[in-house]
Formats: sequence, C-alpha cells, structure tokens
Amino acid sequence: MAQTHHQASAGAGLAVRPPESTRWDLLSLGEVMLRFDPGEGRIVGARSFRVWEGGGEYNVARGLRRCFGLRTSIATAWALDCGIAHGALTMTTPGDASMVTLPEVEGVMAGGSAGTSR
Repeated sequence: MAQTHHQASAGAGLAVRPPESTRWDLLSLGEVMLRFDPGEGRIVGARSFRVWEGGGEYNVARGLRRCFGLRTSIATAWALDCGIAHGALTMTTPGDASMVTLPEVEGVMAGGSAGTSR
C-alpha cells in the first residue's frame, strides 16, 4: 500500500496536518503580475488592451488547481496589508467591526490612525 504525503512527511519528523483539517492545499504568498497586450498595434496608439495574469507564485497555484484539482489560493502583499489594517481597526472601532469601510482600511494602510469615531 502506498504512503500518502501526510504519512511520508510525518515519518520524516515533520508534523503535517491532514488535508481535511485545512482550508487550502496550497497558499501561495506573492504577487500577481498583469500583462497589458495591445494586440497587433503598437502600445503608443492602443485604445484597448487584453489583460493577462501571471507571475511565478500565481502560476504555481493556478497550475496545481487546474491540473490536479488542489485547493489553492494566493495572498498578495496588498491583501495582507488590508488584513493587518482591518485587524487594527477592529481593535479600535466601537461597535460592530463589520462596519469598517474600505476607505478606513486604506487610510490605515497609508499610515493614518486606526482610531475611529462612530
């Protein structure tokens, strides 16, 4: 009988949680790059672009999802910054933290205060 990845890793001294106890099989930490393609013309005179996503971390996560059906996700620096700012606001916002707005989060990300008045 073949060993699962979990069994093989556990035997090597690395504690790996079973897949059913996790949200994702892979969480990729990185950036998503966008390529703006003007088509046949030159970029100087282009009025429209096709946009293609890519980047090393993104390509790995997308490939594992499409080829093997793994549960993958990507966390970009912007998303992480938003989470940190939102966390700071929830600690200082009176009342329901779900009332925190995107402009308030962006304000903290830009270096503003996490204190709000409602």
